[in-house]
Amino acid sequence: MERREAEVEALRVRISYTRNYSPIDGVAIQVSAKDGEAVVTGLQFSNLLTFLALSRLEMLIYIDETDVGRVNPCQNLEFTVDSSPDSTF
Repeated sequence: MERREAEVEALRVRISYTRNYSPIDGVAIQVSAKDGEAVVTGLQFSNLLTFLALSRLEMLIYIDETDVGRVNPCQNLEFTVDSSPDSTF
């Protein structure tokens, strides 16, 4: 019985190696490996997954010279992007 329990525990450990956990909440924006691809630690990829933390985003925004007087530091704003013109962020 102990041998079976040891085998089950060994399988649980092996399965745990197939999962990746991020230390932050966010969205995966880049995946460097493909489904079914074997990955060896430290040899093939510097990053398997790249996450974007959504809690704080920073942007560099160019403001037209005629609008500079209407903008204040730390002001809330809404913006659109060319890739999704119907969405306001």
